[in-house]
Formats: sequence, C-alpha cells, structure tokens
Amino acid sequence: MTTQLLRTGGSTRRWRALREACLARDERQCLRCGSADKLEAHHIEARADGGPDVLDNLVTLCDECHKLTYGKPRKRRGFLRKGPGH
Repeated sequence: MTTQLLRTGGSTRRWRALREACLARDERQCLRCGSADKLEAHHIEARADGGPDVLDNLVTLCDECHKLTYGKPRKRRGFLRKGPGH
C-alpha cells in the first residue's frame, strides 16, 4: 500500500520540529481559510528566493490554500505576513 505524503519541505529532524512548531503556533488551522485539514508549513519568503527555515518565515496553510498561494508574486502573498505581536 502506498501512502501519499503532502509536500514537507524536507525530511530532517530539524525541519519536522520546525514544521510542528509552526502548526502548534497557528493552532493547527490554515491562516487563510481556517481549515484544520491537510495542513502544511509554507515559507513566506520562498527558500528559492533565500528565505530561511525559521519559524518567523513559516505559516500554516491547508493543501488547497497552499496551492493557491504557491508561486504568486510577493505582493499578492501579503496576507501571509504577520504584523508585530502576532
């Protein structure tokens, strides 16, 4: 039996801990739609653009919102930025 995994962004122990911290911080809900289904840690600034693997650069998105967000120009991803104190 084959299990389909969602994009994880990496398989290292450090990444798994960082992803878990992101999901916990965001109360295991997609920050765009509020869903609690098929959650992923999304890099606000993409790793391809030099974005670091740090908690402040991650937000929790469901699979559907991640698909809608991935690859959009930065100005259209503005809703993912958290303001001070969040």
